[in-house]
Amino acid sequence: MKKQILITGSNGFIGSHLYNHLVKEGYYVRGIDLQNSDYNMDLSDLTDKDKEILEDIIIHSDIVFHLAASVGVDNINIINSYKIDNNLMELFRKYKPKVIYSSSSEVYGKSKKPMKESGKLKLPGIHNGYPVQKLMTENLLKAYKIPHTIIRFFNIIGPGQSAKQGFVIPRFIEASQNDKPIKVYQEKSVRTFMDIRDVLPVLEKLIYRDIDVINIGNPDNTYSILDVANMIKDVSKSDSKIIITDDRKSEIKYRLPDVSKMLQIHIPKYSLKDTIKWIINE
Repeated sequence: MKKQILITGSNGFIGSHLYNHLVKEGYYVRGIDLQNSDYNMDLSDLTDKDKEILEDIIIHSDIVFHLAASVGVDNINIINSYKIDNNLMELFRKYKPKVIYSSSSEVYGKSKKPMKESGKLKLPGIHNGYPVQKLMTENLLKAYKIPHTIIRFFNIIGPGQSAKQGFVIPRFIEASQNDKPIKVYQEKSVRTFMDIRDVLPVLEKLIYRDIDVINIGNPDNTYSILDVANMIKDVSKSDSKIIITDDRKSEIKYRLPDVSKMLQIHIPKYSLKDTIKWIINE
């Protein structure tokens, strides 16, 4: 019998793709989000009725994909993310579902070397509180002895991401399709990009694997931000100009994963150009 799955943040980019994938594969899946989900509720501000419903859902869930978080890195969003975790963590501790938690590559801080799950975590001195919040949740899962897998994502991309929320690929695509200037910050920053279609089989297999922490990314798709802008302009056949703007001082310039663990589960097959074409044609 397949597991009963709960996805928090089921209306988000990764959450919505994962929800549809797991339903297609025959799992019993329920989602929580602010809207357009099985249970519409604000996990950072629960009513008494919400608390009753949430507890009943978690009691009957074998696996929780905890993807819910406020998008963005400003202080208000970070505080809301703390509140979300505060409302969930005691229920996780009490009922012990396996929690597959969406952390971030930002917890590794600055490094030019491929980032290993076992490596020392060192946050940059000047930075937002986003990676701090992610690390706090990672440590709470461990301290409370909650069955878990921590996922550190490295730039997952595909249809459904919002340019308004600052994601680089949809922002560049939107500009290129409208022949508007493509604004590039930190043109020499290096990132890896992984197609959501390669991510989904990894996430499904993690339901059955006993893994503490895992990087999910595709080093074969490693490019500078300027290279990405040029690729999108080329694929779009756009007349947009690329404008290099001032550096963002807090930006992490290199974010490259060691994915030895992930490659034992799944070998990615989609190139960055494949994904860009998919997004444009979607």
